[in-house]
Amino acid sequence: TSAQALLIGIAQGIAILPAISRSGSTIVAALALGLNRDLAGRFSFVISIPAILGAVLLKLRKVDWDPALAPSWAVGGLVSLVVGWISLLFLVRVIRQGNFSKFAWYCWGMAAISLYFGLTTG
Repeated sequence: TSAQALLIGIAQGIAILPAISRSGSTIVAALALGLNRDLAGRFSFVISIPAILGAVLLKLRKVDWDPALAPSWAVGGLVSLVVGWISLLFLVRVIRQGNFSKFAWYCWGMAAISLYFGLTTG
């Protein structure tokens, strides 16, 4: 329903806060509102598209384009694509199995890695 979509959208909006998983918050909200696991996961991915595209467009406005860096950008983009795809496959499997504790461990692991690099690279 429209009310469910609005509430899931609010959960996505809350995820702009640091350490809040966008997909985790939207999927949990969808499940809490009675959507089945598969629909909750698919809806979460669909509503991520405008958020991600918007973030990309905002960032691209601030990029200083240097042709010498094009190979680095291409490699970085390709690695990001592959890692993102693998992560999505993992998340879809977790959603279908209904075991979100695996996703929580993934989030904790990524948070620990991010914290480590954030503190050591200053």
